[in-house]
Amino acid sequence: MIALALDAVGVRARDGTRLINGVSLAATPGETLGLVGPNGAGKSSLLRLFYGVHRPTAGRVLIDGRDARTLSATHRARLVAAVPQETPAPFNLTVREVVEAGRTPHARGLLGGDAGGRAAVDAALIRMSLTAVAGRAFAALSGGERKRALIARALSQEARALVLDEPVNHLDIRQQLALMALIRDLAVTTIVALHDLELAARYCDRIAVLAHGRLVACGPPETVLTQARIAEVFGVGAEIRAAPPCGRLRIAFDPLTAA
Repeated sequence: MIALALDAVGVRARDGTRLINGVSLAATPGETLGLVGPNGAGKSSLLRLFYGVHRPTAGRVLIDGRDARTLSATHRARLVAAVPQETPAPFNLTVREVVEAGRTPHARGLLGGDAGGRAAVDAALIRMSLTAVAGRAFAALSGGERKRALIARALSQEARALVLDEPVNHLDIRQQLALMALIRDLAVTTIVALHDLELAARYCDRIAVLAHGRLVACGPPETVLTQARIAEVFGVGAEIRAAPPCGRLRIAFDPLTAA
């Protein structure tokens, strides 16, 4: 497990639009850090910094304490695995072949062909409960199975940190809860972007709130997700209470008081 951090990072789009503005943020080793914010807040742009799709126009991206610019693409991939929000379906691949693709940073021949690679792929399939469908076409899977296969691909990468962009999108409630429990229990440092504030409060150690490309707040769910902050960032009223026995937050939104 490693630390992931941003040091006063800025990102601009090609047209000059500011996507991320002076964000400093850190996920400590083994932590599950949630990213929340309205659409366009910068959550996806922030995650892309860690797996190299975006490069900062200001500040530094730190991976295991090292400036990401000093790392080769292969070295970075051995440290950080990603599950983007939208991934085209590889229609010609089986589930196992998709998971084997996670071995690319370690490959010296066939993906997953060495004993260590096969063990990593098998372990990832087992961890994500996909062994029974390993020979099926990826494109034939349900939405929940596809999400689990993409996470299994990231796990087979044997990276020490994982970033996930809206991993529970399009899943039913049972699948959302099951998948977030799996993500929380992974033995890696995790940063996960979520729309659902209750899911973030239930499964994340800390929550970072973004708005307009800026970091608004970061800390434990009960200190960050307040009525005032939800009204400020999301423009809605909220009733917040702790739910026994776990004490996690329950949030009821009130569209009648929306700004």
